[in-house]
Amino acid sequence: MYLGWIPDSNAQSRFSLKNSSIFITRFSYISNAVHQHRKPEGYPSLLNQGGGGTKLAKSLDRLLGAGQGRRNNLSGHHKNSNDTLISSAMLSDAISELAKKVALDRNHDIPYLAGYSVDRSKIYIDRHLQRTYQDHLGKHHEVDKFLILHEATEMALIDLWKLHYQHAHQIALRAEEAAVRAAGLQWREYDAFMQRWIKRADSEKITMVPATLDLIPYLDEDDSELIEVMQRAMVP
Repeated sequence: MYLGWIPDSNAQSRFSLKNSSIFITRFSYISNAVHQHRKPEGYPSLLNQGGGGTKLAKSLDRLLGAGQGRRNNLSGHHKNSNDTLISSAMLSDAISELAKKVALDRNHDIPYLAGYSVDRSKIYIDRHLQRTYQDHLGKHHEVDKFLILHEATEMALIDLWKLHYQHAHQIALRAEEAAVRAAGLQWREYDAFMQRWIKRADSEKITMVPATLDLIPYLDEDDSELIEVMQRAMVP
C-alpha cells in the first residue's frame, strides 16, 4: 500500500512513532546513508543496542544475501570487496532477486497503488499505474520493483513480527525510499509521480478490485467511504 511523502531534508524527516521511536530512528539513520554510499558512524553499536536492532540487522542480512557463499556467487561481485557495508549495488541486486520470487498481479484496481492478497500468494499493483515514469532529464524508469519491495517488506513485518500496520508501513516506505535513491533516482520526482496515480473514493476507475485483496491497510486508515466503493467493485 503506497501512502505518504517522505521529505528529503534530514531535519524534516525527524519523526518518532509511539512505542517504536528508537527502532524507527535506528532504521532511518542506517537507510538514509544508502544514497551517500557510506557506512553510517556507530553502525556496529547501533545494531548491538538491542530493542530490535539486532533482529533487524539479521533480517536485512538475509534479504540482501549476506551469506558468504551467496555473496561470492553474485554476478559482478568481487570476493575482496567489503559488502558488509551499505551498498547501493547490493541493494539493487537484492530487489531484482525479490522481484523474481513474487507472483505479481497487474489486472485489478488497487486504490493506493499496491497491496497483497489475504493468503500472501500475490502482490497487486494497480492496472492503470504506468510501468515507468519520466525524470527531469527525460529518462524513463521502471517502478514495479520499488512497490514490490515495499509490499513484501510491509507484509513480512506484519506477519512475522506482528507489527501494527502503520509501523510496518513506515519501515517499508523507508526501504522503498532507500531503493529509489540506490537506483540513482530522486525521491521527490518518484513520489510526485506515484501521488498522481492514487485512486480516491470518488474515482470512476475503481471497478475491478480483487476479492482476495487484504483490506487491513484500508481499515487502518479508517477510510470507510473508500472501503464501501471497493467492496462494491470486488470481483473473483
